[in-house]
Amino acid sequence: MDRLEIIQRKALRIVLNKPWFCSKKEIYSREVFPVSVISHVNSCIFAFKLTNGSIRNNVNIGTFANAHQRVTRNRNDFIIRHSNTKLSASNLYIRGLSLYNNLPRDIKNLTSINNFKRQLKEHLYATLVLPQYLM
Repeated sequence: MDRLEIIQRKALRIVLNKPWFCSKKEIYSREVFPVSVISHVNSCIFAFKLTNGSIRNNVNIGTFANAHQRVTRNRNDFIIRHSNTKLSASNLYIRGLSLYNNLPRDIKNLTSINNFKRQLKEHLYATLVLPQYLM
């Protein structure tokens, strides 16, 4: 992922006509995210579509609502199996579902995919892009 971000920064410097020594602050914005954040966005959109039944699912993914009958605030969160290796933790299902579980409840409760994408990008920009790349 680091190599992809380096290539992305080089390409953005060329496209934006910036010098090679310009900082990340001048490249990334609300419209242009680093590759790693784009990966997070796509993983969360995948989990949102699983939740709302927008895509077919051949894999049995459980929620806490299926595990027990108690009404809790995490009732609609996914049950994620524990992984011992980095390779299995980077699996699309596990990564996407754990990122989705960590989102604020008001974003997860949205019903429109367009509203979800907009709120998700604003949330990730505020929590991942600003502190890591722009400070």
